[in-house]
Amino acid sequence: MLHTDLFALMHEYLDKGLTPIPTHGKRPIISGWQDIQVTHESIDVWENTLQDCNGFGVRLGNGIGCIDYDTDDHEILNRLSQFFDIPETVVKKGK
Repeated sequence: MLHTDLFALMHEYLDKGLTPIPTHGKRPIISGWQDIQVTHESIDVWENTLQDCNGFGVRLGNGIGCIDYDTDDHEILNRLSQFFDIPETVVKKGK
């Protein structure tokens, strides 16, 4: 993903009420990420200053939760779908 596309996607997440946090790999690359107020202006600043940003995560809390499940077992997915609305996901295997 191009650097500018990544930050455009962060703007879209913010518009949906989510809090994108820039990362390098899986690690946040801004200090105070747990408490920072993310705005469109801060995303613009990050785009111009965080050259090693190669992804982002979404800060959870304030009513936003997440369950992570990794399986290729369709029976498990069928059972989970009885309790949760499981969205379509992008599957990436390997590096």
